[in-house]
Amino acid sequence: MALSKEQIKIIAEHPLDESLNDIRIKLRGCADKLQVAVVASLLGILILSSAAYYLPVPDTSDNIAEKLLRLKNHVHQRAIKPECFRPLVDAVVAKSPDSDIWAAVFCLADALDRSTLPPSTMLLASAKVPASAKEKRIWEWLLSVEEVDARHNGTSRSSEQRK
Repeated sequence: MALSKEQIKIIAEHPLDESLNDIRIKLRGCADKLQVAVVASLLGILILSSAAYYLPVPDTSDNIAEKLLRLKNHVHQRAIKPECFRPLVDAVVAKSPDSDIWAAVFCLADALDRSTLPPSTMLLASAKVPASAKEKRIWEWLLSVEEVDARHNGTSRSSEQRK
């Protein structure tokens, strides 16, 4: 998801600075398999950042902190697998610029919101949403995780749709 000029300005005015240093070490420690507690901690740090309260979510009255809080609750409830956050985790571990980290946050929040739609609707939406190559890779990765989960659980898109 491409950030707006307003969002980029807010991110520049409210940098993450050193707030991700400790969690970055923990994320490196669980590089093979992300843990719920570590992903929830990362989301908590982002929620508490000043930028999160000023960053508006397009087409809503929410700020990104509100979306992150909902995502964090879903992670704790095990409704969202920690691996879905891999693109964000990779951006944090790589010490990517704040704008890249927040772009990953917005993209994941949007993608995970869409995942509550019926699967066929999500596929149609994802085919036209990505604005950049990076976002397209994130969408493809999320869809592949969903496919693996469906096969692992003995379901498919069509059988889920019939329920």
